[in-house]
Amino acid sequence: VLNKKYGDCKGMANLIKNLLKSIGLDARLCWLGTNHILYDYSTPSLAVDNHMICAVKLNEGFIFLDGTEKYIGFKEYAERIQNRQVMIENGELCILARIPEKQSSQNLLEEKRKVKLNGNNIAGSVEMVYKGESKQSFLAGYNTIKKQHQEQALENYLSDGDSKYGIQGLLVKNINDWNNDIHIQYSVNHKDAVAEFGDEKYLDIDTQKELMNAEIDSARKTDYCFSYKYNISRNIEVDLPEKYRPASLPQPVVITNDIYSIKAAYKLESNKLYYTKEIIFNKARIPVEKIAQWNFDIKKLKSFYLEQITLKKTP
Repeated sequence: VLNKKYGDCKGMANLIKNLLKSIGLDARLCWLGTNHILYDYSTPSLAVDNHMICAVKLNEGFIFLDGTEKYIGFKEYAERIQNRQVMIENGELCILARIPEKQSSQNLLEEKRKVKLNGNNIAGSVEMVYKGESKQSFLAGYNTIKKQHQEQALENYLSDGDSKYGIQGLLVKNINDWNNDIHIQYSVNHKDAVAEFGDEKYLDIDTQKELMNAEIDSARKTDYCFSYKYNISRNIEVDLPEKYRPASLPQPVVITNDIYSIKAAYKLESNKLYYTKEIIFNKARIPVEKIAQWNFDIKKLKSFYLEQITLKKTP
């Protein structure tokens, strides 16, 4: 594995174990079934486990290391192994334990944007943070790109392929330090982002619109699983032009239950318009009996997204 720079979960687990043992640490092989398997070691079957990782015993107990999760940080665990029963080698015997379950806060994707309207353009600054599995997902895509094309690919990703979304001063921190959060900063000048007719301007603040088309087939007979527990926070501050004010603002969306929470709202203070959105998954699985409610909630969110802001010029 070390020579070929390649291995499956078994090869990587064995390599990690022996590298750690070579520096005097108590490292052990572990077997488990990911969340694709609905049973654990209480079932006497060779089909119980489908994955292999490594554990290192430190002062606070076992820390689990999954060699197949290349871009996730130390003590961060992928959704597919969280809270799964794990069998840890222990001489002639074994230890049964559980992988720690992480909250969605591990996977935070946060954006803070401050912009102002310059004619039909929107210009300002953007700051973004990627943690946990949002970071892992970002890096998995980023590192499939050849190095000489990575910066251009990143700009295309941030602009969602919009050639009028001009990015300047792009700064990325911790892109190669997977134990730390990724921080992205840049200035933006989005040309022709505002439509104008007479004394009215039409503004679409949220260009991402996560989950807008996330309805699940109502004929589905099994639970629906997302890749991980989403935790998305977007805060956008818009400095409005003099004498322009929103004709009206969409009613806030507030959806909360034990599985997910979706909140989005606009607020006007003086000459500034504030937009906040928070999407938090407490669980990554939508039970089949909850799919109808999920679809109802997504339609409600979509309706909110489609309400464009109309700015009218005041006397």
